[in-house]
Amino acid sequence: MGILKFLFITFFVLWLLGILGRLLLPFALRYLVKRLTNMSGMVPPQHRQKHPEGSVHIKGNPPTETRYRPDDGEYVDYEEIK
Repeated sequence: MGILKFLFITFFVLWLLGILGRLLLPFALRYLVKRLTNMSGMVPPQHRQKHPEGSVHIKGNPPTETRYRPDDGEYVDYEEIK
């Protein structure tokens, strides 16, 4: 009789957790996404500035990386000798 009582209580608790999960999980996930978005400094999609269709918007130029600096000297190509 004890095993039957244990199985009934286990089944009831799991069933109750399933129902509560379906009700509370969407709210918890929404809260988590909002919190992580605020922490990362990202702007949610509904708050982004929208531009009219056909307009050109330039954020800025990326910094240019140059490997050669004029004061490094002259570049000399070499051949490997075996």
